[in-house]
Amino acid sequence: MITLDNLTRRFGATTAVDALNATIPAGAITALLGPNGAGKTTTLNLLTTLLEPSDGTATVAGCDLRTDGAGVRRAIGYVPEHGTVYEGLTADEYLELAGRIRGLSTAEITARATPLLERFEVADARGNRLGTFSKGMRRKVLVTAALLPGHRCCCSTSRWT
Repeated sequence: MITLDNLTRRFGATTAVDALNATIPAGAITALLGPNGAGKTTTLNLLTTLLEPSDGTATVAGCDLRTDGAGVRRAIGYVPEHGTVYEGLTADEYLELAGRIRGLSTAEITARATPLLERFEVADARGNRLGTFSKGMRRKVLVTAALLPGHRCCCSTSRWT
């Protein structure tokens, strides 16, 4: 669950996020909609601890942004809008690298990645080099990598189709 309590971020005299309040239940898929400059990316940067709030707070999976940033980061998998992959690696090799960086064994990586790749309909291409993947397929591999550690939340700054 994600709870926002008067979450605010200012940059000088400009208020980018103004006293945002929301509760997002566990398991929900939620989109932030609005025009450019509405504060969508700033809100996600606050929720992922890339920025500190000016006022208010939020909790992610029970971890407070202000007092337990490390806990928030452990609970969130983040896929940036312009996430990149190593194009010379296969999807499996990339996921192995991402999982090992996070301290997972090969068996854990395979067990966690396989159902995600199947759900995202890219399992049949897992042995192919990422340089041959479409942008959408690469994004699915990035989301899989973000979810490997068992994160309870995945945030992305780009639209999904």
